[in-house]
Amino acid sequence: MARAGRRRKVAAVLLGAALALGAAGAAAAGTAGCRIAVLGDSLTAGYGLPLQAAFPARLEAALSARGLGR
Repeated sequence: MARAGRRRKVAAVLLGAALALGAAGAAAAGTAGCRIAVLGDSLTAGYGLPLQAAFPARLEAALSARGLGR
């Protein structure tokens, strides 16, 4: 159980950082798009989680909700 809590905290920190960087990058780029590369391990990839619960899918959904999606 502690491991799951730790994973959630790590994911939350990474998500927050990625959102901040993505928003800053989008503002700096103006109307041009930007790309975010997520480097990590099995935690980042969401190993053992449903596809939509994995970090990349959650990051994409959060960015899209803020108008920064594809």
